[in-house]
Amino acid sequence: MDFLTNVFHTLIILVGLGYLARRVYLNLTEASRVAKSTQTLAEYLKKYPQCRTTRGTQCVVCNSMSIKNWGFDGPNDERRVFICNQCNTRLYRSEHW
Repeated sequence: MDFLTNVFHTLIILVGLGYLARRVYLNLTEASRVAKSTQTLAEYLKKYPQCRTTRGTQCVVCNSMSIKNWGFDGPNDERRVFICNQCNTRLYRSEHW
């Protein structure tokens, strides 16, 4: 009976570790995908110089000045993604990636 209990506990631990490893892998690959597909602020302004205004940066699609500043993996994440509040276009990302 002790043998079966040990096997059961080992299986639970392995399933838990597998789930955790999968979550870490998916988070890393998603972060990599976002970093590759989203330009930095400097790249954004170089590509769209008309989006730099005296009041700040605006959306290239709808010209809105209302831009969300989201942490990639939560509010305390240094990796930031900037999204237009009006049309929901992902505009640029922070340099810390």
